[in-house]
Parts: sequence; structure tokens; C-alpha cells
Amino acid sequence: VLFIMDTSGSMDGTVITTVPPYDPGTSSTFLYDFTQFDVMGDARKILASGNTRFPLRLETGGTARRDFESIVSHGDGQAWVPHTGQWTPVRRSMMDALAAMAGSGGTWINALTGGNHSNGSHHYSGTAVDLDLGSPLGAGRIQSIARRFGGARNYETSHIHLDFRRGG
Repeated sequence: VLFIMDTSGSMDGTVITTVPPYDPGTSSTFLYDFTQFDVMGDARKILASGNTRFPLRLETGGTARRDFESIVSHGDGQAWVPHTGQWTPVRRSMMDALAAMAGSGGTWINALTGGNHSNGSHHYSGTAVDLDLGSPLGAGRIQSIARRFGGARNYETSHIHLDFRRGG
């Protein structure tokens, strides 16, 4: 298999593969966006981490664990959003941050795409996450890790709401 990776940025890291023998006139060409596999890989790491807990029972059923399981089961870096009844792409930088948090200490995740949030909530577009104030990692370390990945905490005080609207 021949892999051709666009490094100019015009295809956002898309990789083109061809099945041998490579003959531009006859070979099949497939496009793969490898960011989806990183989101899924992060979801697997978060689910497998002994540091991760999902303590809050969501109004839409289950816990945030269900959101991460949906990313893995759907197979393309998207999570199910019960509120909209649709799948949404999950921001890779947010998943990278959550995986880093899980690798650094106790991280309690309350909501990703599940639960009821305000209209237009970034949870529904896969760019926000809520963490429990009781997370053993601590709010300061959580915010520090989030900032490294382009995340920011908002004004909410009942939990740690992180928004990852910028970046990849």
C-alpha cells in the first residue's frame, strides 16, 4: 500500500492510500482522515484508565461513559448527542487533553455530549466537556492541561466546564 500524506495543510492531514499495484489509471484510491483514529484512540485510553470516573447520572440516560463508548463504537471520531438525536464530530484537541488528564491523575468526567445543557451548548457540537469539582487531579491541574490543548474554563462554578472551540 502506498501512503501519500499532504503536508501543505490544504487537506488537514488527510492521507491518500492506494492498493497495489499503483497505477493511477486503474488503482482504487481511498481518503482517510487520521484525526478520527486519534479521537477514537483517546476515547479508548480514557475508558481504560484507572484514573477516569464517570460519577454523574445524566438526564438523557447513563453517564458520560456512554458518550466515550459511542465514539469507539461509531468508528469515525463522532459521539452520539441524545439531545439532538444526531452524531457529532468530537474535537481532537479536547480528547487529547482528556487523555492527558487521565494519564496524570484522577479525572471525573460528568458530561461530554450527553445530558441537558443550554440551547446552542458546545456539548452538542463535541467541543465542550464538564468535569467534577471533586476530581482528584484538581481544578488547577485540569485547567493547566486544558490550556496546553487550547481549552478554556468558563464561568460556571458547580463544575469545571471546559470549552475547546478553537484549534483542532
